[in-house]
Amino acid sequence: MRCVTFEGRCRTAGSMELRALYELDSADIENRSAIDDDGKTIVWLLAGASPARTMDPMACWKSGDGSWARAEEASGRAHQGGALRLWDDLERVRSRWEETGRFPLHELTVEVTPEATSVTSPDGERIIHR
Repeated sequence: MRCVTFEGRCRTAGSMELRALYELDSADIENRSAIDDDGKTIVWLLAGASPARTMDPMACWKSGDGSWARAEEASGRAHQGGALRLWDDLERVRSRWEETGRFPLHELTVEVTPEATSVTSPDGERIIHR
């Protein structure tokens, strides 16, 4: 297990824009967030098939390699385990989004083909290509 400090970015990690970008970048990663009793955000990332895609609510626990990440706004720390560094991947996507001006989703150009997925920012810079 690895613990990283994320300096208050848990609330950003739960934002709709970043969640959508992360889901486009990282297929089959279940991304959930909640608010605890003190109003602080908690974010979970789980490797595996998305239950929404498989109609099996336990799919994210049955498949994948068991990689996971959990971040708590209250402690300012993220923990991650498994072969995939999920929080590191989320931070990479967040950094690219912030470098390109934190644009709203409706300004994105998304191209999905059988061969690749690409997302281009409003200024024409490709931010995701896989």
